[in-house]
Order: sequence, then C-alpha cells, then structure tokens
Amino acid sequence: MEFHHIKENGRLALSPVQNELRERYIASLKDGTLVRETLTKTKTHKTHQQVKMIFGLVIARILAEFEERGWDSSVILGGDLPTGNPVTKGLLKEYFYVVCPIFDDDGNRITLSGASIEQANQFIDEISNHAAKWQIFIPEPDPKWRKKKADAPLFRG
Repeated sequence: MEFHHIKENGRLALSPVQNELRERYIASLKDGTLVRETLTKTKTHKTHQQVKMIFGLVIARILAEFEERGWDSSVILGGDLPTGNPVTKGLLKEYFYVVCPIFDDDGNRITLSGASIEQANQFIDEISNHAAKWQIFIPEPDPKWRKKKADAPLFRG
C-alpha cells in the first residue's frame, strides 16, 4: 500500500481516509508480521494552471506575434529564405522541446506530461526567455500564481 503524507508542524499527517485505510491494513496483519515502510519525498506533477500557462498563453502569444509579423517557419528553423509555411502550434511545441529540453532525474528527456511543478516552471521560464530573443514578451497572468500553487496542500485533513 502507498500513502501520501504532508509534513505539518514537524510531523507527517495523513488525510482521514488514508489514515483509516492504513490503520485497517495494520490491524489486518498478524502479530509478528514483518512490514517495510519507506519514506520518500513525493514529486508533485505540473498543475493544470501551468499547462494552461504554457499552451493557452505562451504558445498562443508567440503564434499570434509570428502571424502579426508575417513570420513563417524559417524563423524557428534558422533559414535565410522564407519557407512560406506558417508556424503551427505543434511545430512550435516540438521546437521548444528541442531548444528548451526537460530532463528527468536520470537525465532522460521528457515532455511536459512527465514534468514536475518545478520542471514545468523552468520550461515556462526558458520558453519566455527564448521568446524574448524574438522581442516577444510573455506576461505572467498572475505574478503570484506560482507561489500559490507551490504552497497549496495536496489535501485538507
């Protein structure tokens, strides 16, 4: 069985439901049963707000700027001559996965679907910095949203 605690006031706290399940499981064991309990820090995956930030604001903003400026895929492909092919959401997304890669703890490339909150934040920052090279400014929708999400508890006990 796997349980997810939150450290509060120097102690690990379980949600009431998880606490009840843990107690039932322990009660179901015979005395003398060997049990292993392992503690690891849980990685929190990206939030829905981060995904909306990346694909709803950042990518859309860049695409709108490219269209307004009349830029085509030659800008991101590094060509000197226009290609005549517009930059699509899919092409831009793949481009950023190449120039702003996300790596897991083992050094393997991953996509946003496997990213933690911290990795997704770094991805957003790197995309914004890259867009700045094109003189495209990506505003924060709410300057405090990252801190709010990082401070939010996983559950209320």
